[in-house]
Amino acid sequence: MNDALEREVSSIKPYPDAVEAMAQLRDAGVKIGICSNLAAPYGSVVRDIFPKMHGYAFSYELGVMKPDPLIYQAVCEQMGVMPGQYFSGAIGRVFMIGDSRRCDRDGPRAVGVFGLHLDRTGLGQI
Repeated sequence: MNDALEREVSSIKPYPDAVEAMAQLRDAGVKIGICSNLAAPYGSVVRDIFPKMHGYAFSYELGVMKPDPLIYQAVCEQMGVMPGQYFSGAIGRVFMIGDSRRCDRDGPRAVGVFGLHLDRTGLGQI
């Protein structure tokens, strides 16, 4: 079992467009965090792939999973940002993009983070 897990963990690669988008956002001065439902063996791999994040909220570390509000609040706190009413005013400039409608769009919106669903099949809209 450990060999299979090791092979799987070592095979994790980021989407090239994600790496490029994150670099462009970082270069523009945007704070970036990662919020993910992960098992412990995956955390260090994600941190190695994306080492320059302003925050990491992993379910195995926090003891809660998306769409629990605490996971979104944790990454916002680490990044020094405050969820608000989406993009109005000085606060509320926090958004999240992910591949789950429930966890990456609806869950964040419930706490004032503008959640967007990314359909990687190429058939949907962001």
